[in-house]
Amino acid sequence: MENKKLNQLLNKVVEYNEPNVTHLKGFLYKDDVGHFYIKIVEVLNDFNYEVGGRFYFNYEKNGEEFITHAEKPKLMRVRLKSRQYRLVKFVLGKNAPTPQTMQNGCPYFWLLVLSLFLAPFKLLGQFILKVLLFPFELLEKFADKIVIDWLMNLDDNTAYDTYHEDRRKPLFAKIKYHEDGNDGFLNDYIEKKYGITKYSQEFYEKRNELHAEWKKWNEKREIELEKVRQEYVKRNLEHQRREEELERKRALLKEKWDKRMKPIREGF
Repeated sequence: MENKKLNQLLNKVVEYNEPNVTHLKGFLYKDDVGHFYIKIVEVLNDFNYEVGGRFYFNYEKNGEEFITHAEKPKLMRVRLKSRQYRLVKFVLGKNAPTPQTMQNGCPYFWLLVLSLFLAPFKLLGQFILKVLLFPFELLEKFADKIVIDWLMNLDDNTAYDTYHEDRRKPLFAKIKYHEDGNDGFLNDYIEKKYGITKYSQEFYEKRNELHAEWKKWNEKREIELEKVRQEYVKRNLEHQRREEELERKRALLKEKWDKRMKPIREGF
């Protein structure tokens, strides 16, 4: 391995051009163990490397033969607070260049020109989108108000019963808690009704208290419902008995009528 060429180019700007493989520019340095590498300032071909990264030579392939001295790249610094960069950032969003990815003034200039051309269209698009979404924002606020009013008018047992048994909810409540489910409903109820911060110690204590109260209330309700069911069965049996008695009386009357009418029918 011949390092004479590399030693001459040390700390200088070089260009590494391995045909159809890698083409980049940067400063040639040597690390602590004596290995040569290029501190990349411009990537011309090869998406495996980024500006600011290091490119080490493959000495087995005599990588130094692809190195030539190059002109110092005309680097530029992108100031993030400058007006032109804010314009580019506004138009390109997350695709806007950064000081690490854009150090060449030529492409940055054309990006700025493109941003000047596209900025009015983006502003117009944002305005149209805002106008189109305005009715939906009003509807969302209206729906939230209805849900909050419904929550505030619930009592503890009804609210926990809605949570535990998934009782019927208003349409807007079903939409609001479609993703969060019944847990989201109960958490919002405790927070809005009692002003308790979610997931605090007081919050969990209140949730346990609601469960205990609902359990007692539900036991009483089940007893009352059982009485109603028994009363219904009793009334149903009584009604059935009366129907059977009426049917029996109808049969007796029919039998008497047939006996009385038999001679007349035979005479005819």
